[in-house]
Amino acid sequence: MDATELGLLLEDLQISRLKLRGTNWTGLCPFHDETKPSFGVSTEKLLYNCYSCKVAGNLVDMVSRIRKCSLQTAKEHIDKFGQYDAAFETGNLLWDISQKKAQDFSVPRALYKPYVVRRRIQKAKEYLTSRGILYRKSGTLTKTGLEIGYDPVTKRVLFPWEDSNEFYGCVGRTINNNPVRYLPFFGLVRGRHLFQGHTQARNAVRYVIVEGEIDAIKISQWGRVHGATAFALGSSRPTSAQMYMLKEFGGPYIIGMDIDDAGRNGTAYLKHNFIDARIPHETVLWPQEDPGACKKMELIRAIKQAGNFLF
Repeated sequence: MDATELGLLLEDLQISRLKLRGTNWTGLCPFHDETKPSFGVSTEKLLYNCYSCKVAGNLVDMVSRIRKCSLQTAKEHIDKFGQYDAAFETGNLLWDISQKKAQDFSVPRALYKPYVVRRRIQKAKEYLTSRGILYRKSGTLTKTGLEIGYDPVTKRVLFPWEDSNEFYGCVGRTINNNPVRYLPFFGLVRGRHLFQGHTQARNAVRYVIVEGEIDAIKISQWGRVHGATAFALGSSRPTSAQMYMLKEFGGPYIIGMDIDDAGRNGTAYLKHNFIDARIPHETVLWPQEDPGACKKMELIRAIKQAGNFLF
C-alpha cells in the first residue's frame, strides 16, 4: 500500500483535516475530541499513533476500531484500497500465530530471582491475603503455580508470565493508591502478545476473559472446581494480536470485564467480534465492581450462572 492508497483509505474513514507531512498522514484523532491534529499514520510502517490519547496500533486494528467491525472485516476493507500483507503488528514486534511461537518472546528467568527472596515477599503476602488470594509459605500461588515477587522501590506485587518451559517477564500490581494499577516490570510489554493464564487454560471447559492478573488468579483458584480458568488481557480491550488469538482458540468464552465505562466498552467490543466470528460466548454479571473484589461464593455463583447459558 502506497501513500496515495493510504490517503484514500483515511478519507474513507472520515479522518478530518487530513494532510501528508513527509512520510506521515496527519489529522484529527478519530478516537477522541480535539481541535489540533495529533493523529498520524506512517506510510512506511503502516502504523498509527495519537500523541494525545496514546492510542496506537496497525491498520487492521485502526479500521476495526473506527468501523466497529471484526479484524477480518477490517482487513477486507483495507484490501479495497491497496495490498496489505503485513502480519498483525503490535509496536515493533510482529505476531503471526502460524509462524511465531511463544518461546520467541521469552527472557532469562534469572532476572526475576532477586524479587522472590523470602524477606522481600512479606508485603506481597499481606496484600494477597487482603485480596483473598491463596498461596503457600514459599510464596507460590496455589492452583496456578505462579511464584510471586515484590519490588520495594515501586511497592508492587510482581506476577510472572511463564509456563513450564519458558519465562516471559512479569507485571507489577500496586499495593497502594497509585492510579496506575498494573505496569510491565520487565520482559514483554504486558497484554501485547500473550495472556496471563494462557498456559493454564488447556484443560478448562469455561474460559473467562478478564482485565487484570488478580482477577485471573482468583478465578483460576476458586473457579477451577467448575472447570473455569481465566485469560487476563492486561486492559479492558484486547489488542489486535490478542483478538486474533482468541478467535483461533475458538472459545466458548465468558466475558468478565470490570463494571465501569471502560469495561462496558471492552465487553461490547468482544461481543461484536465474537458474534461476527460465530464464537459462543456469554457475559457474566459480577456482584462487585470486578471479579477481584468478589468473595469466593459470589465469584463461583456468577461464573456458574453465566456458564449455564453456554452448556
